[in-house]
Amino acid sequence: MLCAACRWRGRPAAACASWPATSTSGGVTGPIKMRNPGLLMDVRLAAGGNFTQEVPEGWNGFCYVYEGEGKISGSRAQPEQTLVLGPGDHLVAAAGGGAAGLKFLLVAGKPIGEPIVQHGPFVMNTEEEIQQAFLDYRTGQLQRSQDDLPEDEL
Repeated sequence: MLCAACRWRGRPAAACASWPATSTSGGVTGPIKMRNPGLLMDVRLAAGGNFTQEVPEGWNGFCYVYEGEGKISGSRAQPEQTLVLGPGDHLVAAAGGGAAGLKFLLVAGKPIGEPIVQHGPFVMNTEEEIQQAFLDYRTGQLQRSQDDLPEDEL
């Protein structure tokens, strides 16, 4: 199945089939609006297919391979592997010749420059916020209505 951008361009089946969940790629804008600049794409290449994507200078990113094999920016890519991108990398992916092609998630974003504290499933800015997250989880208050995005930001 090809994405809308590939169909509009009349690309062959071996070409990329990518779907941006955020940002814009190949003339297609994803449905998710983010407060901070970011990119989330599901890239699916048929055997022999190729894909390129600019990652803006100063952004961090990674690719998580979930099916197939090939190369991503010169590194071997295989299932259950994460490849970390350098700042401002120009991502180039090529699927191998296997029937599965190459399928991966591309995640990138502009760093927000805040401290990071991680414990279990929670990632916050301070140890106090981690403890509050655990308390909120235990008491069923992890998601509060005041944390929802305003209607005009959806």
